[in-house]
Amino acid sequence: VDVKELAKEAGVATDGASAGRIAPRPAEWLALDKAKASAVDTAKDAAAFDFKPKQRRRRQVVRASQSNETNPPIKEGRFGVEGDLGDVTWIVVRTKETVSVFIEASMELVEEASVLLHWGTALSMGSEWELPAQAVQNAKQVDAVASRTCLEGQARAELRFDIATAPQWISFVVFVKVSSHEMWIKTASGENFWIDVLASRDSAAEVSKGEETVGQKFCAAETKYANWTQFNRICMASDVLAGNVGLQEAAWVATDLCLADAKVLEWYRNSGYQPKDMAYAQERIGGTMASAHGKTSETIVRTLLRLCVRAVPRGSSGGGDSIRHGILNIMRTHGIKEGHRPGIECKFIEQWHQKLHTNSAPDDIAICSGYLAFLASGNPDDMWRVIWEEGKLTREDLGKMCATGFADHTKSGAKGLNFVPKHLPHMYDDVKSYLGLLKHVHGGSDLFSLCEACKGQYPDHGAECLAFDIYNSRDDPMTIGKIVDMRRRLVPSLGKRDILMLDVAMEDLLRSLAERSDLAAMRQDDLLNFLTLLIDDLLMSRHSLSLQQGSDLLQRLVKGDRGGLELWSSDWCK
Repeated sequence: VDVKELAKEAGVATDGASAGRIAPRPAEWLALDKAKASAVDTAKDAAAFDFKPKQRRRRQVVRASQSNETNPPIKEGRFGVEGDLGDVTWIVVRTKETVSVFIEASMELVEEASVLLHWGTALSMGSEWELPAQAVQNAKQVDAVASRTCLEGQARAELRFDIATAPQWISFVVFVKVSSHEMWIKTASGENFWIDVLASRDSAAEVSKGEETVGQKFCAAETKYANWTQFNRICMASDVLAGNVGLQEAAWVATDLCLADAKVLEWYRNSGYQPKDMAYAQERIGGTMASAHGKTSETIVRTLLRLCVRAVPRGSSGGGDSIRHGILNIMRTHGIKEGHRPGIECKFIEQWHQKLHTNSAPDDIAICSGYLAFLASGNPDDMWRVIWEEGKLTREDLGKMCATGFADHTKSGAKGLNFVPKHLPHMYDDVKSYLGLLKHVHGGSDLFSLCEACKGQYPDHGAECLAFDIYNSRDDPMTIGKIVDMRRRLVPSLGKRDILMLDVAMEDLLRSLAERSDLAAMRQDDLLNFLTLLIDDLLMSRHSLSLQQGSDLLQRLVKGDRGGLELWSSDWCK
């Protein structure tokens, strides 16, 4: 980013030849001088009140949080600004009743520029922003976590808090606006400004994001982050799974991903990303899950990781950019209006095109399938029905997408994708081909796709043939035995992403067939064999010692020496 070029556009000077100037300001800051005097008086009163004669044989204990050395009543500091645009100085003054933060900026600006602090409070340095616990007199709330305060005369601002509700930290960036030009100014290192208000500067090393538990990370992201999407969620889960995965890590990742897969959590919260980034993230998390699954020997952790596999698509990093180009090619081929380009006006296509550019996700498979149903029949009800059946998305869900991640580029006040498209049946073939691309990038979790994806990764050719045999006879209850045999063959290769996903898909198919089996029609020996297959299938998923011992006993009773007892005799049944 060319900071100096952006600065010129926003009216911020970066060289001596600029028309900008450092805004004039009074030599004295009366509010600051008054606060400092009050703080000094408070410190003297506290020292006189706390004075006690030393007692013999007893050490006086002073808490670090109350020590004037670590957290004095007056603190100050200075920040350099990125691009050598100037500097920002700050002073924190703590009295008996209030804490005041004085901030002064010195940057060359044109006279008509508006300068504001875009700020929020935080519990620790580097943590997420929050709104202040009390309303601040000269601050205006602008979103769920941030407020803005004007720098008077482009120079000075004061934030005052009651001592009981003052924040530990304040973080901010400087927002400069001149007519239609805007600029966000950070520190010389490109980070947010951070001021320790009640906290001590030394505590920044003690309380850091790295010390957050995995549960705190996920809870903060889901409940406090102003910008959060399914892409961010998958990236965070991948980072957790790439480390040491224990019960806590596996449980939180599984919970978060499964709730998101069930559409309980938001997928599009005020943030955007490129399709290629989402494609890579989906592919990466599959690899980290397979690696974590292969490393752990804990039964419950393996079970939770297999839940994670069910909650994310296989995905493919190839084709991410084609999503952006593909929808543009369809629009241009069929003369659909695109931004300022003239053509047929279809608000649904225009808005969906924006979503595909900034928030492409597995939801788009269901949206595309629904749109195809509409193109085929001309009935909008078919579209809403298919979108619900495949993606569990309501018209209300589609309407929210406009406000969470991208703007209404149609300038029509439309609510996301929640309106009827123009019927253009001649687009059917191109949209159908585009659906194949979406499934390639965001799908691939169905049994046939996984059988295809594992080509070249099977343990042997026999396993590959068996996989497709299972797919072709997937509705036959007799396939249960083949699935157990197939899963045994896959065990040595479960460290591969596609093999693990195929194994989980096979397990799900076996469960589906078992639930549809007519147990009442089975003979006693068939029931025992059926039970043995189910336990063997469960054992391959869990790797449980107690389950293994139970399976060994059952195998002995069914196929072994039976303890010297006659099969189905009264003593054998005991």
